[in-house]
Amino acid sequence: MPLRSSRAGVVEELTRDDHVAAEVTTGLLRRPDVAFRAMSDDTARHREAAGGSVRWNPSPTAAVGEDH
Repeated sequence: MPLRSSRAGVVEELTRDDHVAAEVTTGLLRRPDVAFRAMSDDTARHREAAGGSVRWNPSPTAAVGEDH
């Protein structure tokens, strides 16, 4: 599967900027199969940040990084 890894590397390179990554990720998460697979991965839903935990929040009105 070297082709797949190569493609993933290109995407990672293009999304190094956090603003671009957030915009692309938002679009990808609108795809039901992509969102399901991403949210099934515990490491994708939770990470430790300098100010505490940042968790995925399904609420469309919640602020980014706001825990519920």
